[in-house]
Formats: sequence, C-alpha cells, structure tokens
Amino acid sequence: MKKTCLALALMALHAATQAQAGSDKETAAHARATAALLPGNVYNHALAGPISDPATETISLNVSALLQEIAADPQAYGVTPVATGEEHHKLLAEYAQSVVSAPSQVAMLASSANTAGQMQMQHIDRRLQTLSASQDSELAVWLQGEDITGSRNSANARPEGIQTAWKLGVDQPLDAWTLGAYLSYENLDGDTDEEGTYSQKRQSAGLYGRWQSEKFWVNAQLFYSDLDNKTRRHLYLGTAAREHQAKAGGEQYGGKISTGYDWQTGSVTHGPLLSLSMQQSRIKPLSEDDPNLSTTMSFDAQSQRSVQSSVGYQINVAISPQWSLYTSAEWLHEFRKPAELLGARLQDGPYSKRHLYLPTDQEEARDAGLLEWGVTGQLSHHWTLGAGISVQLAPGTRPQTAMYLNTAYLF
Repeated sequence: MKKTCLALALMALHAATQAQAGSDKETAAHARATAALLPGNVYNHALAGPISDPATETISLNVSALLQEIAADPQAYGVTPVATGEEHHKLLAEYAQSVVSAPSQVAMLASSANTAGQMQMQHIDRRLQTLSASQDSELAVWLQGEDITGSRNSANARPEGIQTAWKLGVDQPLDAWTLGAYLSYENLDGDTDEEGTYSQKRQSAGLYGRWQSEKFWVNAQLFYSDLDNKTRRHLYLGTAAREHQAKAGGEQYGGKISTGYDWQTGSVTHGPLLSLSMQQSRIKPLSEDDPNLSTTMSFDAQSQRSVQSSVGYQINVAISPQWSLYTSAEWLHEFRKPAELLGARLQDGPYSKRHLYLPTDQEEARDAGLLEWGVTGQLSHHWTLGAGISVQLAPGTRPQTAMYLNTAYLF
C-alpha cells in the first residue's frame, strides 16, 4: 500500500511536469486538474488507513496541497518534464524533513531565556560583591551596558553578531544589609542548525539584597522578565526557498541565593562560594504566517524549568586605595533536562487538527563553567567605574560571553 501511495504522489508530480510542457492550453489545464484532484481525493485516504494504529506516532503531511503548489509553478521547484523519479522522491523527502525538523528551530526559545537569566543573575551577584569590596555606605544609582556574543556554536543554536543589554539599578547599604532594585533590557539574536533564525527581547525587573557579617555573606535576588520572541524558519523544496515567520510573547521568572566566606590576606580577599538558582520560562503558542501553504505550522506553548547549583572560588586584589581587580570561577550543575518533544500541527489540509509531537533535538547540558574577570575603581568620591567579562562554558542552548562597562553615582 505504501508503494501505491507513493506512486500516486509521483503520478501527480508527473502531471505537474506535463502541465508545464503541454502543447496547448487544454492539455495544460487537464494536467493541472489531475495534479490537484488525484491526491486530494485518493492519496490522503489511501495513506491514512494502514497507519492509523493508535499505538504508533503518525506524522501526516499535507501532500495534496504541496502537489497543487508544485503544479501551479513546476519550474520554481525545479520540476521539469524530464525530471527523474529520484528527483521527485527528493522533493517529497525535503517536505517531510521541513515538518519533522521544525520544532528544533523554535524549541530553543525557552532554554535561551534561561541561559540569559543565569548571566543576568551573575551580574547582580557581581554588583553586590563590588559593593562589599568598596565598603561604600551611600545610596547609589548605577548603570551597566553589555555586549553579548555566543561563547561557541552549541546544541541547535549559534550566535548571530553582537547583541546588547542594559541594566539600571539603585541600591543602599544599611549596616550589615544591602538592598537594591534594577531594570534590564536585552536584545538577543541567533541562528539555528536548520538554517533558521530567531530573536528574543527580554525586559526584566528585579530585587536583590545582601547580608554580611565580618567574613560570612549571603546574597539573594528575584526577577521577572517579559519576553518578546520571533522565529524565522527557512526551508527548501527543490530549487524553491521559503521563509515562515512567527511571533509570540512569553514570560520568565527566577531567583538565586548565594553564600560564601571571605579571608583577608594583606590586600587580597578570597574565599569559596555556593549558590542555587531556579528559573521558569514560558513561551506562548506560535503560529507561522502564510497559513494556506503546505509547509506552514503552529507550535504549542513551551515551558522550560532550570534548577542550577554552583560551587566556586573568587579573589579580589586591591592594587591601590582606589582600584581593585577581581576574578571568579564556578562550576554549575543543571538538575533539569530540556524538553524532548514539542507539540505542533500543520495549519492547512485534512490533518490540520492532528497534533504532532516532534523531537526538539536539544542537547542535554548538565555541567557548565562560568568564568569572570574585571576591574573596579573610584574616580572620585561620588563616581565609580567598572569593567569586566563573563564567559559561560557549556554545550547548552546558547552559552554567552558578555563584556560589560558600568558606572555608579553615590549620593
């Protein structure tokens, strides 16, 4: 039966080529009608019967619509009157691949947000460590700008150029306590291994605080992010190229608690640190544009939870009364696995209401490294300046390298 169904599809493809090569309008019209009606009336029903076993995950394609699209303009797809059966098979395989691989091009959105959230919380921890080292007691307003790139190609995503992030915050030391709040904006872009692209904008607001005795300290923070996501899925059918776009909002929230112990040896302060963070990212359902095409898809909402622990060591060296150098190294462990499947469906055709649960192809990254280097200084009694670099080392969805420059004004 499968051979018969494939033969019907190939017959329709052949009809499309004859439509292009027809010697008169009547022949061309008859061939196009054959291509349009044959699969719609016979092919889908013939295929559905033998594979309707409920114990089997069946991926149903809208071959009828695909063949009508090819029949309308065979040359655009590289279909000619002398095209071979192998070329026809290849075109159908490319269509199937475009559907099966689609989730891997959109499933990185939730995980990418968690990767960015982890770096965001790292920078807030660094702000608290800088306050502790400077021993300033005034109310401060601070601003940080960041250039973000990818550390390496990873999983099914890789960076696209240099992106930016901004943070604006205010904090106040109160004896053993420090309390603060901040706003953050990030604009992230990336490519996928399936030749698609995505962009993600994060608008965040957070609270943070620190308690410190003579040597022991505890940091805590919470944040909420509004997510604006866009995907562009590129695919090829023969010689024809298509792009499907989709937009969706989302949200993210998370928190982190860190603790450590500091020893003082001359001008060097150093000690171990431990932390535990939790994040949850949610992406609303995405529906691609051009809903009447055979390749257009919709995707279910995504949700990805991250629970990470870390252990590390940090060092701060006062090179003068006004300037200090710092470095830290952490080893992170992820307790949650990325989602293996994503629900999707075709937007048009007889199977448009049938859900497909397709693999996301996200790599499982349980362990990662996080390195940071930087410098802070006192320009005057009221102004401070700092610069640094943070590097995530992991086979995660999108590990980041962030170079940052910050300043603060003390009141």
